[in-house]
Amino acid sequence: MTSNRIYHWACSQPESPALFWNDKPLNYATFWRMIEAARAYFATQNLPVGATAIILVVNLVDTWVMVMALRALGLNTISVKSIADAEALNIKNPACIVLSQY
Repeated sequence: MTSNRIYHWACSQPESPALFWNDKPLNYATFWRMIEAARAYFATQNLPVGATAIILVVNLVDTWVMVMALRALGLNTISVKSIADAEALNIKNPACIVLSQY
């Protein structure tokens, strides 16, 4: 699982860049903490394993964090640009819709 690899790198090379966003590096330790915080929150929501979570997030880093967190909990994920895009996919009974707060 991808989140396990990120955790491995967060432990072995925490200051190495995991990704670059807006020309700024985000290291593995920070990226892992963000994923783990989101995973811990979603774990309290009792989302059904195997269900689909719709992610409507403008910020790509937030999207990646949410995808990793939800997949670590056994959910399928789909990222869309708008609710209309999600509706067009005709996903029946999504587990949740995740939005960024700005």
